[in-house]
Amino acid sequence: MDEQAALMSIITLAVTGVVVVVVVVVVVVVVVVVVVVVVVVVVVVVVIVVVVVTMIRSFILPFIRK
Repeated sequence: MDEQAALMSIITLAVTGVVVVVVVVVVVVVVVVVVVVVVVVVVVVVVIVVVVVTMIRSFILPFIRK
């Protein structure tokens, strides 16, 4: 019985370790994906703002100067 209990505890520890590793990997992947998405969104917003501002400047400013 002692050997069986030891084996069970070892298996439980191994399974727990695997689960912990999987959870950590999943969390890291999720964090990386979120960071990448946020960076992409920020870059897209900045590009859109720059394009809109340049368009407004090029279209509206000549009319104002006239």
